[in-house]
Amino acid sequence: MEVVHSHGAISPERRIAVTLAGEETLGVGAIEDGRAHCADFFGWYNTEHRHGGLGLVTPHDVHHGLAAARLRARNVVLAAAFAARPERFPAGAPSAGAVPSEVWINEPQQASPTEEARQ
Repeated sequence: MEVVHSHGAISPERRIAVTLAGEETLGVGAIEDGRAHCADFFGWYNTEHRHGGLGLVTPHDVHHGLAAARLRARNVVLAAAFAARPERFPAGAPSAGAVPSEVWINEPQQASPTEEARQ
């Protein structure tokens, strides 16, 4: 047990649940509650939340090969919006972009030539 801010002494499992929920008052009291919260959160995060680093598609779309079709469909909508009201797009016709070729949470650092020589 350790003291964490104003929470007092709490077990590691409770600390994880409190951290994930953001507030102890959200009813996260047991590891099962934390797991239930995470299951809901990760389901939403992977299948509903559109990520800026993924071209505003979901990780599910990228993983299952759906991202290109989603971006093509978005380009159709953007082209129709531009055709209907080009004055709303001072920078020109908008584009949904492309499916990223690589996606990293923490991209590995490439060794410099000096570091490679030492190895």
